[in-house]
Amino acid sequence: MPWGLGRACRMLCLAIACGALAESSVARAQTNAVAASVETLDNGMRVVVIEDHAAPVVATGMWYRFGADDERPAKSGLAHALAHMMFEGTPSVSSAGLDDVISRLGAKASATTSNDYTVYRFVLPAEKLELALRIEADRMQHLLISDAAWARVKNAVLGEQADDLGRPLTKLYADVCRAAATFPVCAGAPFGDRADVARAVAGDVRSYYQDWYAPNNATLVVSGDVQTDEVQNLARSIFAPIPRGDLPDRASRAPFYSSDKRINLGGDFPYDVVDLAFPAPAQNDPDTAAFRVVDAVVTNRRSNFYKALVRSGYTLGYSTELDQTLRGGLYHVFLVVAPGHSDAQASGAFLGVVRTAQTDGFSDDLVRAAKIAISRRTVYAQDSISGIGELAGYAIAVEGASALGRDDDHVASTTNKAIGLVIRKYLLLPAVTGVLATVPSRTGAPSGPPVTSVTDDFSRRAPVGPVVEARFVRDPLAQPLELETRLRPVSFTLPNGLRVLVQEAHANPTVFIEGEVQTSPRLDPPGKDGAGAMVATLLDDGSISVPGDERRRVTDELGASMHVGTSFDAHGRAEDCERLIGLIADALRHPAFRPAAVDAVRKQTLAAVQQSEQDPDFRADADFDQLLLRPDDPTLRTPTEDSIERIRIADLRSYARSYLRPDLTVLTVAGDVSAAAVRKIVYSAFGDWRNAGLKPNLDPGPLPEPHASLRYVVANRRVALARLGTVAVAHASADFPALDVINEILGAQGAFDTRLASTLRTRLGLATWIESMLLTDRYRGTLEFRLTAPPKNLGRAVGVLRDELERLHDDPVGPFELDRARTKIVAGGFVSEESTQVVVTRVQTIGLDGLPLDYERTLPRRYAALDGAAIENAATAYLHPDSLVEVTEGPPP
Repeated sequence: MPWGLGRACRMLCLAIACGALAESSVARAQTNAVAASVETLDNGMRVVVIEDHAAPVVATGMWYRFGADDERPAKSGLAHALAHMMFEGTPSVSSAGLDDVISRLGAKASATTSNDYTVYRFVLPAEKLELALRIEADRMQHLLISDAAWARVKNAVLGEQADDLGRPLTKLYADVCRAAATFPVCAGAPFGDRADVARAVAGDVRSYYQDWYAPNNATLVVSGDVQTDEVQNLARSIFAPIPRGDLPDRASRAPFYSSDKRINLGGDFPYDVVDLAFPAPAQNDPDTAAFRVVDAVVTNRRSNFYKALVRSGYTLGYSTELDQTLRGGLYHVFLVVAPGHSDAQASGAFLGVVRTAQTDGFSDDLVRAAKIAISRRTVYAQDSISGIGELAGYAIAVEGASALGRDDDHVASTTNKAIGLVIRKYLLLPAVTGVLATVPSRTGAPSGPPVTSVTDDFSRRAPVGPVVEARFVRDPLAQPLELETRLRPVSFTLPNGLRVLVQEAHANPTVFIEGEVQTSPRLDPPGKDGAGAMVATLLDDGSISVPGDERRRVTDELGASMHVGTSFDAHGRAEDCERLIGLIADALRHPAFRPAAVDAVRKQTLAAVQQSEQDPDFRADADFDQLLLRPDDPTLRTPTEDSIERIRIADLRSYARSYLRPDLTVLTVAGDVSAAAVRKIVYSAFGDWRNAGLKPNLDPGPLPEPHASLRYVVANRRVALARLGTVAVAHASADFPALDVINEILGAQGAFDTRLASTLRTRLGLATWIESMLLTDRYRGTLEFRLTAPPKNLGRAVGVLRDELERLHDDPVGPFELDRARTKIVAGGFVSEESTQVVVTRVQTIGLDGLPLDYERTLPRRYAALDGAAIENAATAYLHPDSLVEVTEGPPP
């Protein structure tokens, strides 16, 4: 939501998000057997089927045991390039035909290339499974690899490589990987050598395809709302006729690791970052089970690592990446160095704890928590139809397991002695220490974690060439989709005003809890801007009776995850729902505000405020808000060093008493629970929570009428970034669907098949990136556009953007384009219900934005009612090309 705590929260959350990196990434649920049917066809292809009836959706994964490790010398990067070529079409289904299929089904299509494998995925309505399988069989045999297609793909691959390696953290990661071992063992290795890709010809890619893309080198995984026998019969009929291939010999080699190398580079990043890269065992090495336990302990916020790194103030946060292949691995520890401290202090703090662990080991408590967390990954994967398919695909297709659960058994039997041996064997000394140092002039805010795998989303690219579709494609597409959401939330409100929504989903014995205490910067005391954001952060430190570490110990024992702030969430076993809600209620109702925690959060907040002054992205965001909003808009209230220094513990407690209140709270529960049981639990936990004083009005007021404003922010960047925006509507507005379709047509999510991308990027080549965003909440909304372009192209690019907005006034949207946009919105939402995490968020949005309970069920009807005239009317009412707020961030003019 665009409002809430506004820009103040966005800035303060920079440090908070870095701290959140310390949360364990391991999954969190009870081990549960997965019934996976595995059959091997006569031609050697394996077919794995997992029934999951959570939603009428199916996920397919075609796993080929071919990746970067199988490439020949001077021919690197082509396994990844071949993954792109697999979407360029066959004689039966052209590239544009495949795009048409994806769009009309609201499907998701992607591919990942790793060192050991390449996997191709579809997520689509279950009724269209046969179509997906026939497409996979067709491109397994008949892929077109023409010179023209390769020229197009080569440019895309080289551009993707340049974009990803242009990110400071990804460059740090890539440089460390190259220096760490005699051959790449990192998941980013499939990018290959740029020179190899640049000089490759279509025949080089075709050679890999002919060598490795055969049924006896493939595993098909189907998960979702299917019947096992039907899928196995269908797979036999489609794939069994494909002949076996004569596979090349697979290279067998083990990496030789460097020792104590150091790499230094500068980058456009607000904080120094250290990558400590240690040797790690290969995926199937017996040491892997113990190493996974070590990693889970390292990332546990109750561990000495967290105390030495975060609570000491040396880092703002840290994260880990256990980067493994079948031949070797690296263990990355990324440290975000806090301002005022050095990379040596941060590295020394981590290595100091390692040295102690090499002698003393880990506590039984933390080892037990690690084993619980790891062992429960399997059942948590079943909270997503595609997730359980992914887990099964890797275990069976890549690791060679006969069923899921083998790795969990190894972890459960790991001894403390084995853990100690692993610490001493692998963590004695980093292979490489990489340091990313900040540069004097920064181009923007943190660009996120490094790219540690090569995954491509082919769901929203620009169609190229004619639509060619054989009968096996045309016939199923001619059958209308039967899209009916399974979202049937029920709602009740406690006498104190707390609203609760419940969505029952009984396919998996887990529960998701999501909630928000709605607040606003306008509630901060005068002169103490940032108090609300500090309260939100401090809620995760625990309550008066249950400190944060004790709460984490409880959730560790439950195998659950939990975060508490003014936005809060939890994920665990359904049988633990009462315990989880009780912990959240206790934290919201009785926050502790311990002096040590307040001091730590104050330091992190001050660091974020100080850093923002040197961050042109932040300045551009601030200017955009100032131009778009009224001068008295509460969103414009942002913390300063002075306001943060003024905030006392008494201010935080007063804020909590007044504004952490039930009548501002929306709570959603989704999973294997009943509405009656949730009602009882919530009444017990929150029923006697009382409101203090009158309920505050959080409505920030209307936005000003559209008006043209322009501002330029100087930044050290090679390309210019322009932000343009105008007033839109609240989510519940009757005009929202039409604006949503307009956004989809223009540039939603930067999709290549939208008007702005196809014009500005594909046809004219003026912009390197363009997207539109419809941002709405309960009260209001904006329609925003962001584009990047070389400075010499910027003026023309912005002019073309304005022309495209004007065209919606005068040139009615045709039925094909309108239907395509509506289908992507409605069918795409339907397909996303394969994930319970998405389900709980969508239901929570119903509560937060004041939408009717049947909002999702009536979505298809509302969008089907839109015609070209409705789109034109909405464009005329809300799109004013000459009245856009515009902020450009770029090099000195």
